[in-house]
Parts: sequence; structure tokens; C-alpha cells
Amino acid sequence: MRAVLVFPPKAGATYVPLGIASLAPYIEARVPDVDVRLIDLNIALWHLLAIGDPEGQDLLAFTQGKAGQFLDHGQTRYYKQVWDRLRRRMTHLGEQAGLYLETGEADQDFLSILGNQVDQILSLEAGFVGISVLFPEQVSFAAALARALKHTLNIKGLSRVRIVLGGAMMSAMPVTELLEAVPEIDAVVCGEGEEAAAALCEGRPLNEIPGLIYWEGDHIRVNKKVKTLSLKELPTPDFSELPLDRYFNPVPVLPVLFSRGCAWRRCRFCSHNFSFGGHRKKKVRDFVAEMAVYTRSFGVRHFYFADEYITPEMPSVSVCTLKAERP
Repeated sequence: MRAVLVFPPKAGATYVPLGIASLAPYIEARVPDVDVRLIDLNIALWHLLAIGDPEGQDLLAFTQGKAGQFLDHGQTRYYKQVWDRLRRRMTHLGEQAGLYLETGEADQDFLSILGNQVDQILSLEAGFVGISVLFPEQVSFAAALARALKHTLNIKGLSRVRIVLGGAMMSAMPVTELLEAVPEIDAVVCGEGEEAAAALCEGRPLNEIPGLIYWEGDHIRVNKKVKTLSLKELPTPDFSELPLDRYFNPVPVLPVLFSRGCAWRRCRFCSHNFSFGGHRKKKVRDFVAEMAVYTRSFGVRHFYFADEYITPEMPSVSVCTLKAERP
């Protein structure tokens, strides 16, 4: 079977999706006969918008370090105007995604983009489609994609292909209401997604999959919560399937996690209280070895720490060790 993991708009054009890069090697280790493919529809859409702007190609060259001086204040201020146009265009498309969900209608530009995204996923002949939703701005895009994808699959007689949403945002919103509003979504994974994603690809019965909220006939079933995984059980995230040369960064930047969860867990406003289990840290040496792999494989020397909880000593220990041991 082939599993396709999708990162939808709208997220920043500099962000490389850590979630799907983390899920892929875990699924492949647990279910060796599954072929996992990654699609970043978010960066693809940013490029499409840039190509459609009179100065978009210049912006791409500037933000990717191919032209101009990225740290020059005057040049940055100039290109910010171009980037602002692209952001307004992306916001408009998000509004059209909401309109599509409410009425089934949207402007032709959005429908064309949505159709192309569906075609890209279908071209991979997936048996399972997982859509990673990290930010609130992605919800309408992801739900619209799920609806359009399910309708096309049904027309093609491929109704057995499961469409599942996961990611941190799913733990911060009323999932049953989402499923009722968009029944084309077959299931949602709440909490850490590795175990559930592997179980779905393995074909286990839905009622046995922890963290899953899913349709069973006309009813929505809620399974028990996922267990907290030891970070020792998790392979190093694999970014090799992602187009690292297309992100709007003048030098390669990858997101990394030294720890998961929050040791405080008392802030009621914080979604991370729900998206991860208990607080766990990697061994510093293992974490440095992980970053060294990225340096050797992709030439990356700049990292974005995506941890939810960082004490003053944690990043200093990691960065100092990296400086001491990097090649």
C-alpha cells in the first residue's frame, strides 16, 4: 500500500513540515511494505502565487539567497511589499476555502488550485491519505481538500481510500463538530500521531487505534487516548522527500525537536497541553548526532527549535555541544 502524507496551506513559506517528516520513517519502520510519500502543498502554493506576481520571481531569488543582500534593511523592506501581496492573496484563498465548505462554490482560481492539488495526490495512487494540520489557518484548506478529494475518489470508485486528519491543531478544536461539518473526513487523530498512523497503514480495526475519532456508519466513535511514546522509539525525522530548495530561506533551515510536551502544563490557552503527552527530552548527544546527520545530508547549519517547553539551560547545552562536535 502507498500512504501519502500531506501538509496543506496556509503556513509560512519558510517552514519545512516537521510532522510529516517525523511520521514517515516511523510508519516505514513499523509497516515495511508501505510506501510513504510526502507532499508539501503549502510551499507549492506559495510558489504558484509568486509566479503569478509581476515581482514574484525576484522575491524568490531574494528570499532564497540567489540575488541581492538578504540582510540589507532597504532591500528587505522593498521585498516585504511583494511578500505582503502574496500573503493577501493566500488569505483570500483561505476565505474561498471557507466559502467552498459552506456553499460548495468558490471563485475559479481557488477551484483550479484545489483541483490541481487533488490530481497531485491521486497521481500517487494512495490507499491512505494523511493531512497534517498544525496551524488554525490550515483548517479550512485541509477540510476543503478532504471534501474535494473524497468526492473525486467516489466518482472514480475508490471510496475505500481513507482520508485522515492529524496534527497539533486537531487536539485543540472540537473534532466531532469538524467531522459532522465535513463528513468527507473519515477520521481524525488526536495527540501524537505515530502509533495511529502506523496502525492505519497496517490495516488494524479502527476501534483498536488509540487517539482515533472516526465515523462508524452514521455515528462518531471516540477511542482511548494515545500512550506517551519514549523518544528512544522514534527514528530521526526524514526530510529527503521534501523540496528543501524551494523554501523561502536564504540558507537551509530545518525544524528540530529536542523534547516533546510541556513540564508545566497549566496554561489553559495552550494547545500543546493536549497535542503531546508528558514531557520528555532526548539525550544531548543523540540530539546533536541527529543535527549532524542533517548537516552531512543537506548542508544544514541553521535549525529552528520547535519545542513547546525550553528551560534556559536546555538550548545552551545543545548548541554548545553542536559547536564542539560538528564536522
